[in-house]
Amino acid sequence: GILAGHPLDTLKVRAQAMGSMDQMRMRDVVARTLRREGYVALYKGMAAPLATAGLLNAIVFSVEKSIERLLKSNASYAEGSMQAAFFGGCVAGAAQSPLVCIGDAVKCTRQVDDARGAFRRGAVLEVLNSRVQQLGWRHGLFRGLGLTTVRESPSYGVYFVIYEKCKVSLSQHLPTTAAVLTSGGLAGVGALGMFHPVDVVKSRLQTTTEVGVTGREILRRGLRDEGISFLGRGFSAMVIRTFVLNAATFYGYEVAKGMLSGL
Repeated sequence: GILAGHPLDTLKVRAQAMGSMDQMRMRDVVARTLRREGYVALYKGMAAPLATAGLLNAIVFSVEKSIERLLKSNASYAEGSMQAAFFGGCVAGAAQSPLVCIGDAVKCTRQVDDARGAFRRGAVLEVLNSRVQQLGWRHGLFRGLGLTTVRESPSYGVYFVIYEKCKVSLSQHLPTTAAVLTSGGLAGVGALGMFHPVDVVKSRLQTTTEVGVTGREILRRGLRDEGISFLGRGFSAMVIRTFVLNAATFYGYEVAKGMLSGL
């Protein structure tokens, strides 16, 4: 999922936060990136999500299911499975936010770097060291943590509700695999689509080295310069990438759950 979706994520982040591509349409972002840096540029910043994806998925799914089981053990939640799934997802999203914030800071910084070449040994540590030197430990590692939590916590609540609802409905009309893939993709797009404006502001905040700037100031500048369209930057790339990634994620989750239940 990461290998297939990362090029679209790079284009999304560039549309959102790269100064030289400010206010460009997505097709122009694609054309300039390929013309100046080649296809390999689309994989910049991939080391961070590759390194953290397994741990993040483990945190999200284990925390969500633990909270859901805990709530369902309470009689008042016994019939409210969607409510339990929502609260479990919210807690899971909040739990992974600090690690997501650090990973996104590294990933986004690499993605907006227009130097040729995508893969450099030690690039992750180089970016972390540079950010800490420029912004200090707190802002170098955790700039945008508040926005990350605002995006991750409620979106994961919505994420699990959409998935469960879609899977139940689609399983009546589609083969199991198709139902899982479609439900996972729709869950990702539906959940993250709601919070895409937050993601735009977060990407710009995490890629700037301006000391003292806040998310509120980033939002004010974006709306002043581009109007309301600022909040939709990179949306088309996000939709395609998110569908593919989350379809694969839930398929892997269901396969793993089936294998473990058979032990």
